[in-house]
Amino acid sequence: MNDRARCPVGVIILWIFVVMCSSEDDRQETLGSLRGIGASTSQVASEPSTETRSRNLTLTLWIALPAGVDIDRVKAFLPKDIGFFALMPEKHITVDETAGENYTDFPGFRVASIGMNITVPTQNELDLFLSGKSFEGVQVRYGVEVSGGGSSELIVGNFWVFPGGSPELQWEQITATEGTPLSGEEVPRDSDISLKASASNPNDELIKFGWFTTKGKIINRRSVDTIWRTPKEGGEVVLLHTARGKTSKSFAWTPITVIVN
Repeated sequence: MNDRARCPVGVIILWIFVVMCSSEDDRQETLGSLRGIGASTSQVASEPSTETRSRNLTLTLWIALPAGVDIDRVKAFLPKDIGFFALMPEKHITVDETAGENYTDFPGFRVASIGMNITVPTQNELDLFLSGKSFEGVQVRYGVEVSGGGSSELIVGNFWVFPGGSPELQWEQITATEGTPLSGEEVPRDSDISLKASASNPNDELIKFGWFTTKGKIINRRSVDTIWRTPKEGGEVVLLHTARGKTSKSFAWTPITVIVN
């Protein structure tokens, strides 16, 4: 598939796209403050809604937080990026009040999962957006502001809408799996340890990887193979790696808990 043909102004990686300043890598990969990890829609790609039938998706956001901190505000906003059909708050995207937030606690931090309801735009809405261009596929963009513990982040991401019968509607979710090291492994303190991420690739696309840690420093956090400089102090450390499909925009993550001795 030619991504350029699918979208009037290029492509942005689904990686949920936490809006941050250019010092993002300086803020580094360390878990323990509020930050977006990633997001995923219940279907990788969807057909448009029609005037008589709405197509609905669930968007799940994963947010890292300091231990014991809860999410206190979730609000959709209208992204201003040119070249994407932007979901309008209340009309296209709302907070799933019935799901609430679910928390998974790890040593030193926690991850919240937040549900959002999405109503896929209609064919008429997409035609107006395309202004006479042929509808072969459109990237739809969403924006969500998440706040908790006195901090907030703007989360922006995309998913695809294709005409009925398009082969892209068969795209599947990717799965992140443990690579190296494995959970439960012991590693020496104050040392360079090799990391290797792993993920399924059901859509035969480029997979973009990311790394986070609670302690130590990851040398290149956006590489499938990289080096983790372990902390000088011992104890449990959580590594978390993410996987994102560059074309499909699907997303997955997995935690790895190791013992530093």
